[in-house]
Amino acid sequence: MENNTKKLWILLLFCLLFFAVACSGGSTQENAGVATAVVKTKVPEPKLIVITFESGYELPLARGITEKLRSELTTGEVVYPIISFRETPDVELNQRLTTNGIQLGDVLAEATYLATMAPGAGEFLDTLEQEGLLKTALLFPAEAKVSNEFMQQLFAAAPDKPVFVEVRLFGIPSTVQRANIETLLNVRNESPGPVYLLDGEIAVQDIDELLTLPIVHSVTAPQLAEPGGL
Repeated sequence: MENNTKKLWILLLFCLLFFAVACSGGSTQENAGVATAVVKTKVPEPKLIVITFESGYELPLARGITEKLRSELTTGEVVYPIISFRETPDVELNQRLTTNGIQLGDVLAEATYLATMAPGAGEFLDTLEQEGLLKTALLFPAEAKVSNEFMQQLFAAAPDKPVFVEVRLFGIPSTVQRANIETLLNVRNESPGPVYLLDGEIAVQDIDELLTLPIVHSVTAPQLAEPGGL
C-alpha cells in the first residue's frame, strides 16, 4: 500500500512538471510572435508634394535629378529649374546655394522653388543629393506653360493659320535661345523688363515645340489685340 502511494505521488509530480514545461513553451512562442510583429511595423512613406501651376496643370514631384535637367545643365546656358528640398532651406544652406550659383525664386509648394542656376552649378545639385538635402530637381514642365482652355480656343479659331500670342521668358535669352524662339515665333513686340515678354505670330501646330524651349515660361493671349489676331 505504501509503495502504491509513493508511485501515485511520483506520477502526480511528473504530470505537474510536464504541464509547467508546456505552459512555458507556449508563452515563449507568444512572446516571439509579438516581437516579430514589432519588427515588421511599416514606416510611413514621405508626403507626396503636388505642384498646381497657374495653367491648371498638376505635377506630382518624383525623387532625384531628372535626365532632361542634367542634359540642359551641359549647354552652358542659365537654367531655370524647379528644386524641391526635404526641408525649407535655412540661412546657411541659402548661402551655400548662392555661393555655388543657385538662386531660389518663387515658392511653388512646401520647400519647393523656381530657381535660377548659373552655368556650371549642376555639380552642386549632386552634392546636395548626396547630403540628403535635395528631394528633386527638374525642368519647368512644358505642360504647365499653357492652359488647355487657351489651346482649345486657338485650335477652334485658327487651326490652319498663324495666331498672335504673348510669350513670357524666364530671363534674358542668349543668342542661341533667341534664335530657337525666332524659328517658331515671328516676333512683333518685345518688353525686356523684370518680366521678359515677347509677342508675335506663330502657327498653332508649332506652339508645342515652343513650349519645350527651357527659356520659355508661358504662352498666353496677348494683352493688346492685334489686327487679324485671336
